[in-house]
Amino acid sequence: MFESKVLLVDDDPFILKALTKSLKKEIDLIETSESGEEALRKLDKECYHLVLADYKMPGMNGLEFLEKVKNLYPDTIRMMITMHSDIKIVMDAINQGEVYRFITKPWNTKELKSTIRQALSLAKLIEENKQMQQYIKNLIESSFDPIVVLNMEKKIQIFNKAAQDLSGYSLDEVKGKELKLLIDKNDMKKILDMLNHSDSPCRLESTIFKKDGKTKSIEISASRLKDSAKKIIGTICFVRDISEKKRLEAFKKEYETIVRHDLKNPLTSIIGYSDFLIKYIDKISKKEIKEFLNTIHKSGKNLLELIEASLDVDKLERGAFKKEYKKSDFIKILKKSLLHMDYLLKEKNVDIKILLNGAPLKGDETLEADINPTLIMRSLDNLIKNGIEASPKNGKVNIKISTNNDSLTVSIHNKEPISPEIQEHIFEPYSTFGKKGGSGLGLYGTKMAIDFHDGKINFTSTPEKGTTFTFTIPRFHPKK
Repeated sequence: MFESKVLLVDDDPFILKALTKSLKKEIDLIETSESGEEALRKLDKECYHLVLADYKMPGMNGLEFLEKVKNLYPDTIRMMITMHSDIKIVMDAINQGEVYRFITKPWNTKELKSTIRQALSLAKLIEENKQMQQYIKNLIESSFDPIVVLNMEKKIQIFNKAAQDLSGYSLDEVKGKELKLLIDKNDMKKILDMLNHSDSPCRLESTIFKKDGKTKSIEISASRLKDSAKKIIGTICFVRDISEKKRLEAFKKEYETIVRHDLKNPLTSIIGYSDFLIKYIDKISKKEIKEFLNTIHKSGKNLLELIEASLDVDKLERGAFKKEYKKSDFIKILKKSLLHMDYLLKEKNVDIKILLNGAPLKGDETLEADINPTLIMRSLDNLIKNGIEASPKNGKVNIKISTNNDSLTVSIHNKEPISPEIQEHIFEPYSTFGKKGGSGLGLYGTKMAIDFHDGKINFTSTPEKGTTFTFTIPRFHPKK
């Protein structure tokens, strides 16, 4: 709520008293000073909307005082009261003190009140404008999106914190410079051309050149800034970092190409072997039929795993999995995962050894944890399958589970090392662990699944000690 504050300055206390009496119903707070020096001290401590000063005062006269007020407190409205009608005094007051109105002595109370009301209405507008400017400034500064404002000369005037964080430049480094410092000059020209031909906001994808020499993909939404008279006074640009979006688009394109190719291989086997069985089932032995069916079964399993992995990766990339956890028995999920590997375990005759907190798993243990069962199951499937496939026939895979009150740690070890070239990219999409026919999505999806649980996953691999993948996740999550 606007509360008017006025400072009356006159060396005559009777004049001050008379003015106060005339104006007390028009003003919320009136204070008085008997000299310009005293008034300046008050202005230094308190904000006033209006200062009304006598021209003729000992020491600092009214003109000198109001000129100082103009320089020190430009938003304070300045008025002069005088018995002089000298045109030079009037012109000096206008030019030097930018005086809003003159009041002559003796004054007409009705006219005085009307003038004061007008001045305070202006003061209210000035204060509201300042508040609005501060509000807009705070809004711009607190925005998570980078915002850049250009003046009519296309020079940067406002460059909020988000813009500074994105570009690496400070406001001082870019203020007064053109936007082509940050984006391609041809893109800047396209934006301005679109704005010149339409009143509507325009949108353009571009690349920002960061201070450290790196680049990022961005989307710029630009609009003209206009004053109350609809006159163009600048351009505001809202910038959005779309580098992740671009990465996902490229990922999706490459991903779809690889998945289409990878889907074709098991489907070709399924169709080819089933066609052969349909045509020649009466002419081949049971052993051959069993081999063909086993191949079809394995191809179907591979196909299902690929589809499930691709669906999980897609959902995790899009953030489509709700950040929700279910109280589950981790041991039960591990046993289900091992059942999924049954065909592979039999084929390679790999021995699985499981330790829970250092003791062999007996079979009746339970281990409660807050998890997403689907994602943890898929992670265990990927890690255990990798361990089995990497192991030689009659090999061993060791699974160690350790817990405390806060966390759950799982390590899966096999004796085969991973080549250094693959180690560098092990958790990246399409890193196939050196396997033929792998989609390259398993470990990438596993890492995202562990990240989803606010956990960590890492690995060690040496020719001497083999390979161990270890992930740790919080055992319990606080209820929201």
